[in-house]
Amino acid sequence: MFKNSLLTLSIASLGFANTALAYQTGDIIVRGGATHVAPDSSSGAITIETPALGTTGVDGVRVDKDTQLGLSVTYMMSESLGLEVLGATPFEHNISLGLLGQDIASTKH
Repeated sequence: MFKNSLLTLSIASLGFANTALAYQTGDIIVRGGATHVAPDSSSGAITIETPALGTTGVDGVRVDKDTQLGLSVTYMMSESLGLEVLGATPFEHNISLGLLGQDIASTKH
C-alpha cells in the first residue's frame, strides 16, 4: 500500500516539475502577478507639542503594507544579468501614530 502511494505521488509530482529556463543576451521576459511593498517604518520615539495637549510622547510612526497587481519587463543584458522595470497599480499606505493606531496621513505611489 505504501509503495503504491509513493509511486502515485512521484508520478503526479513529475507533472508539476518546472523546466529549466536558459536566458540569452537580448531576451525580453514579461511577468505579471502580485507585487508587495512593505516600507521600512522604523522610527524612534516622537515628541509632539500642541497648545491644547502640551507635550506628548508617541512610540513612533507606523506605515502599513500594500499588495497590488504588478507587471515586470526584463531585458537580459547578458546570460546572467538583466535590467528589470516594474509597473503596478497605485500603492496606498496609511501612516499612523505608534501603538495608538490613529491614522495621521496617507500616501500613494
